[in-house]
Amino acid sequence: MNLTERRERYRAVLAGDQCVHPASVFDPISARIAEDLGFEVGMLAGSIASFTVLGAPDIIVLTLTEFAQQIHRICRASTLSLMVDADHGYGNALNVKRTVEELESAGPDHRGHGATPPVRHRRDRVDLHRRRRRQDESRFVRAAGP
Repeated sequence: MNLTERRERYRAVLAGDQCVHPASVFDPISARIAEDLGFEVGMLAGSIASFTVLGAPDIIVLTLTEFAQQIHRICRASTLSLMVDADHGYGNALNVKRTVEELESAGPDHRGHGATPPVRHRRDRVDLHRRRRRQDESRFVRAAGP
């Protein structure tokens, strides 16, 4: 299954009328187990990735590269649609743009989390949306804000 098919399947789940609980996945094996158990969507949060990759709590030490590599490994091992919480986007609007590009090439579906807004000012948020040009229009991107 290619990435576009995964993204279309994810959009179908979101458009459905059922409440879907994603499986918490953190590595390729957990994604395969979730898939075997019948989950339609997996979720990888930055805090879980930090524990898995670094064995350390999420104090914003995990790099974008390490995060994207873990996502790539998960997507390579499973056909599960993956929802990713990139939290703060790794910086300002330009960093968020790069985060979207990196995660897109890593393979997941991406959802920004609102705990730490990726941009702090309304003008930056408008800039972010202008800069966010996706390579695959089937990509689902949601930036949560304050």
